[in-house]
Amino acid sequence: MPVLGPHNRPTLEHAEWVAEAVRLYTKGWSYRRIGKKLGVHFTTVREAVLKEFARIRLSDDELRSEREAMIARYAENEADLEAVKRAFLPHAKTGSPDAADVVINATKAIDKVRVSVANLLGLQAPKRTELTGKDGAPLVEADPNDDILGKLARIAAGAAEGGGDPGSEPG
Repeated sequence: MPVLGPHNRPTLEHAEWVAEAVRLYTKGWSYRRIGKKLGVHFTTVREAVLKEFARIRLSDDELRSEREAMIARYAENEADLEAVKRAFLPHAKTGSPDAADVVINATKAIDKVRVSVANLLGLQAPKRTELTGKDGAPLVEADPNDDILGKLARIAAGAAEGGGDPGSEPG
């Protein structure tokens, strides 16, 4: 049974009960089935689950707003860095090493800003992972007789010489 403390404020037991109800509901359980398991009327389960989902949605909206504010700040920073870069670029072109350093550092900072925005938007490039077998050996031993690049090179050489069908391997 959900437990509410003074002034109808949820207690730890209530929070645990609601969490369990949400967990079961997201697994596909009906409000009635959850209510029977937890010993609570199904309408109480429904109200608690819907209230929790509304609270979570509010949190998502708050996160979205914060993300948009961060992107706006990044855009302002990028614009400032671009202005610095434009101001120092003519001096760098005339050979000033200090101006060149400013332009290089501004460019690096702009790249970092763009990477941060890409990360916030979930646009980061996938990470590549090399798969190896035991002690760093290849997962599958290469067959020297099955060299696809060699075959392609021989086919291309045969086609360039006008020798036969380009789709077949020269003999």
